[in-house]
Amino acid sequence: IEGICSRFPCMLVEAQGEENFKDLYRFTFQFGLDADEGQRSLQRDIAIALWRLVFTQNKPEILEHWLDFLAENPSGIRGISRDTWNMFLNFTQAIGPDLNNYSEDEAWPSLFDTFVEKVFIGGI
Repeated sequence: IEGICSRFPCMLVEAQGEENFKDLYRFTFQFGLDADEGQRSLQRDIAIALWRLVFTQNKPEILEHWLDFLAENPSGIRGISRDTWNMFLNFTQAIGPDLNNYSEDEAWPSLFDTFVEKVFIGGI
């Protein structure tokens, strides 16, 4: 993590465009994996740190709620899959800051359903 933290400000400048940012966002997941261990999911604490890092600029309004939710770990979350990581970027863009555009009929990861439910019942 320390290595990417020192290089990340330059990478963020290079990733100003939306497509470039998406590429950087996807790369960040791969970077966080322990390739020697054959990891396929990010450890929860690593994912939280990487989300904070990748959203240093243009932070989605729901980010802190999402990270608090993960830190509280209500569902016994051990890791963040590539699908959940990638879909979170789409989720932040599609649902709006107040989550009003959220529909559980859409194909979001179940972790997002749990998150939205927790937010709406006032748990976060």
